[in-house]
Amino acid sequence: MEIMHWRYTGNRILQNISSVLSLELERRKCIMSEMMKAPRINHWINVLRGGKMVFNKETNETIDRVFEQLHLIAPCGDDERREIWLKAERGSAEDYDDYEYLKEEEIVDTYEDFLRMWQEEYPDEVNWFHLVTIERDDYRAIFLGRELIYQSRVYEEHEVYEYGLKELFVWMEEAVKKCVEDLQNGSYNCDVQNNLSARQRTGTISRKDYWEMFPDCREAFFSEITDAEIEIFLSNIEEQKDGQPVGKYITEMTAGKFYEYCAIGYKANQYENLDGLTAKEQYYKKADGRDEGLSEIDADSSEEFEAWYNDRHRGGGHPWEVCRGGNSTHIDLFVRHNEHGYFLSVRGKAWTRSIEAIKFYNALRQEGVAVYLHDAKGISDRLLGRDRIGIVPEHVIPAYCESWFSGMEILDFMNLPYEQDEYEAMLPKITWLEEQRQELMKKSKFFVSPYLTKSGIRRCGKSSLMKLMAEHLRDTGVIDD
Repeated sequence: MEIMHWRYTGNRILQNISSVLSLELERRKCIMSEMMKAPRINHWINVLRGGKMVFNKETNETIDRVFEQLHLIAPCGDDERREIWLKAERGSAEDYDDYEYLKEEEIVDTYEDFLRMWQEEYPDEVNWFHLVTIERDDYRAIFLGRELIYQSRVYEEHEVYEYGLKELFVWMEEAVKKCVEDLQNGSYNCDVQNNLSARQRTGTISRKDYWEMFPDCREAFFSEITDAEIEIFLSNIEEQKDGQPVGKYITEMTAGKFYEYCAIGYKANQYENLDGLTAKEQYYKKADGRDEGLSEIDADSSEEFEAWYNDRHRGGGHPWEVCRGGNSTHIDLFVRHNEHGYFLSVRGKAWTRSIEAIKFYNALRQEGVAVYLHDAKGISDRLLGRDRIGIVPEHVIPAYCESWFSGMEILDFMNLPYEQDEYEAMLPKITWLEEQRQELMKKSKFFVSPYLTKSGIRRCGKSSLMKLMAEHLRDTGVIDD
């Protein structure tokens, strides 16, 4: 009878546990359904961009709980970097914006226009948000949607005031909890790999395929170069080996010679408004202008150039930026020196400037001067349509993204096109990179049997010890059930 009694009691306990778990799951479903939708999350990301706000006590407590949940996930980089994908529902059109307001402001004319705008901006029912956190000493930071939205140490130049924004971090806490649960049951990484929105992913597409889909881009790229110039360039590149320049080294270099070499490249590119100008004047018309004092030395003195060239206090300028542009869209003509003498080095790999760089290089090769071209293989592969273009997630500026493609020579980067027909046409041609896998922190070193008992006299601390053990197990990633 005693055995039967314990069996009955055990079954009742299991039934009760099952009921509690069912209720908890239903509660979580309700919470998730009532949680913030993607448009509001994006709104708060825009408000908090830059991480300049100081939050009130209640919000900070919620942020602490977010980090507590994240500590169940293994770091994937320096400074306790953790990276995970959170999901939020698109919601209804009313979650997107106020139709009456948009109509009053003449942004839309009809409700159909309103629906179209909503669906264009939020085409997917589920939206993904990239979450990254870092922790270093007493510093914490949160990046959401690739924007810095929180940092525990706000610097003096930032606008400092307390701001209550609990709802965003409550959503974040629940979303992180869901990710932890999915990691525990083994579904998280599969879900990300199979279902992550293409606009949030990283991949590559062959330039040949891209040009076939967008022939206008190919035509525009080749519009300023002839087949003969391409043939000469490809032949020249074949002679450039092991990073060494080709041609006759310069024994004595002067500022005047440098200006003349620049003028050779300008002429090859047929730049406008340079007629009648000296080589030096051409340089200061086309170059960046921050010459670090180059204009102040005797243009014909090799001694003064050598002293200027080797001046360790020189810096902060762009004397070699001979065709000014943005950070990644200018052309450089460097003067270099090795045991053989001075030589020239051309750099200009940007999609929009590489044709100019090719003409610079070809013209200097024709002069017979020692010259080297940076990224020669990548530029030649681009000309032949045999390289690949890197696809980076939306909200990532497609420049300086080499680190996204480890072990691959990628010169050009792009986001997927906004136009839906172009977007859908590209998808089958893209080779996607595998997303960063996430793992839970390693389990406790203690073995836990399915049944654990503790014996001892009354009120000796058995229950407290069991509670401590339970909390320890939770901290190491063991789920309650």
